[in-house]
Amino acid sequence: MVDDEAAIRLGMEMLLKHHLGAKVIEAASNAQALRAAKRHTFDLVITDYGRAGGDGLEFLREFKSRYPATPVIMHTAQAARIRQRARRLGASACLQKMLTLPRLRIIARVLSARR
Repeated sequence: MVDDEAAIRLGMEMLLKHHLGAKVIEAASNAQALRAAKRHTFDLVITDYGRAGGDGLEFLREFKSRYPATPVIMHTAQAARIRQRARRLGASACLQKMLTLPRLRIIARVLSARR
């Protein structure tokens, strides 16, 4: 989970653990997330679009160039505006913030396709 807002990361972690049984590794910036990817194998990456420490599309481009098989979901308040660019760069989905049960189901489908 890549987001510069600690409260968002914590909330997402709680939802993903509770509803999907997911193990969540958090990063506040692109650099932290890319370092974590060197140490861990991820089933899925969820990244915010706008944040300090680099934007989500920049991260998506870099991450997919290194780990093309790992699905990435863009999670943003600006989903409608960036959806097409995110999909062209390899995002599996682009979800509007805040996370809801239907959006959790999308994440679950992406995860189940990966496993």
